[in-house]
Amino acid sequence: MAALPVNWNLNAYRGDNWGQTFRLLQADAVTPVDLTGCTVASWAAREGNGQPPVILAVAVGPDPGTVTVKVPTSIPADTYAYDVEVTEPDGSVTTWVRGRLVVDQDVTNRL
Repeated sequence: MAALPVNWNLNAYRGDNWGQTFRLLQADAVTPVDLTGCTVASWAAREGNGQPPVILAVAVGPDPGTVTVKVPTSIPADTYAYDVEVTEPDGSVTTWVRGRLVVDQDVTNRL
């Protein structure tokens, strides 16, 4: 199993309904992580500009261990750092995925 967090870069197109699904696995790389009672969060932040982070929509399931992160259609085109964190019922936090999120400017409907 790879060390956590796993680095995974994403590319999205501004204005599109887009998401990325991750399957979180135990150390055996076969068994899905039990996310029952867990809270999953994902934020994207522009580096060094002082702007507040963009909160990404997160859905857990329907398959065991799966988490889907969706980028808001209104997110400004730019390059962001993002991560996906799981908070367990006991309060412990694990960052599972991190990387760059590049949002390209759309041509149609630029407003």
